[in-house]
Amino acid sequence: MTSAQGDKEFCETCYNKQMESELDVQLESIVQSFTVESHDGNKRTFEVHRRLDPLGIFLKAEESTIHGYRFAVHGELHCNQKELFNLLMDKTIQGVNTSNLKMHRFPNGHQTEGIAADQVIGRVEYDEKSHGNTPLVIIDGKPYTWVQFGRMVTSFEGFQMKIEWLDMTEDAE
Repeated sequence: MTSAQGDKEFCETCYNKQMESELDVQLESIVQSFTVESHDGNKRTFEVHRRLDPLGIFLKAEESTIHGYRFAVHGELHCNQKELFNLLMDKTIQGVNTSNLKMHRFPNGHQTEGIAADQVIGRVEYDEKSHGNTPLVIIDGKPYTWVQFGRMVTSFEGFQMKIEWLDMTEDAE
């Protein structure tokens, strides 16, 4: 946080307490983590992070594994915080129960993972192994290299495509 007195670093809780007093908003207590079952029958545990900001209240559910699922919502400063949390839960449940990928089996027995429908929803993250030269693509809570993702889209050769970038708080449908 930068102010006239200089820069200060705060933990998430301390930052939110500071913003509560500056914005005259009282944050309600929420659960710190929850577990949901995904489309493949696996239990996924999410940590809940909250950030109070002059632009509103941001909630994020982040799977407790590296490059796992991540969902976020945004509400106005004086929104119903329980409804905002329920919106995050609904988005998380819907997200982990939607499979963007499926295994394709060929007559010769070879199988490969590919895109399940005409659309894939995921996110882009930094790939340490490529030293920032190519990103990782996170789909269904799993990381794929740019080359692996490229193999998945080869079945769409000759098709048009539309790439749309959305903030984490927006619905990607």
